[in-house]
Amino acid sequence: MDIDLKQFQQVFIEECLEGLEVMEAELLKLHPGSVDSEVINTIFRVAHSIKGGAGTFGFHQLTAFTHVAETLLDDFRAERLPLIDGHINLFLQTVDCLRAWVQLLADDSESIPDAAESLKQQYNQFLQRDVNQDVLSTGDEPLAKSKPPAMKGLDDGDWLIHFVPGQDILKQGNEPRLIFVELQDMGELKVMPKLDNVPLWNNLSPEDIYVTWDLELISQVSEVQIKEAFEWVEDESTITITAQVCDLNQ
Repeated sequence: MDIDLKQFQQVFIEECLEGLEVMEAELLKLHPGSVDSEVINTIFRVAHSIKGGAGTFGFHQLTAFTHVAETLLDDFRAERLPLIDGHINLFLQTVDCLRAWVQLLADDSESIPDAAESLKQQYNQFLQRDVNQDVLSTGDEPLAKSKPPAMKGLDDGDWLIHFVPGQDILKQGNEPRLIFVELQDMGELKVMPKLDNVPLWNNLSPEDIYVTWDLELISQVSEVQIKEAFEWVEDESTITITAQVCDLNQ
């Protein structure tokens, strides 16, 4: 039996609007030239939650839009960029656009706000400009940067993840496949399902989940980034993330 996500959509809309209020308030605390990590992290979490929820409900254009905003925000989280007025103004315009977008979803409209495409182009311009800042004036070679410590597990860069989902996550509108898609975007993912807890056919419930997973992710992402992929299900699930760290640059 397919799960009707429509019953959860209103909750998603309400949470989006509440999150956008938080995002706007935090954006107004920002000042060009300085980045408050706590403020940026709060703004990032709102964007990430909207992106995750949009993916769950199949709002793919909204997912793509919030992804580019999240990408630029992540540059500030990692202190790769200086914050300028143009960034702050773009994020504030994004809040207005997302509010309009969420209202369209509330009205069961498949339209997108007129400003969405223009804002997305501005994000891409900023992101491209930021990439170009890492190139020497000759345009040939990127500037040398210090390398972060590399991760080493079963192979260089391995993360091992044991995921035991809460039995009711399907009823709550969460889908493990979308978590795996997000992890796959981070690097090379190997998914190993465990079927030990699957009951006999006549005892199966289509709204319960019985499978657990062992995952191997080959990536240089942080543990925090991996945990964010599970944030929609972490309260009712068991998630164990392990890796060995060594500095391969020495």
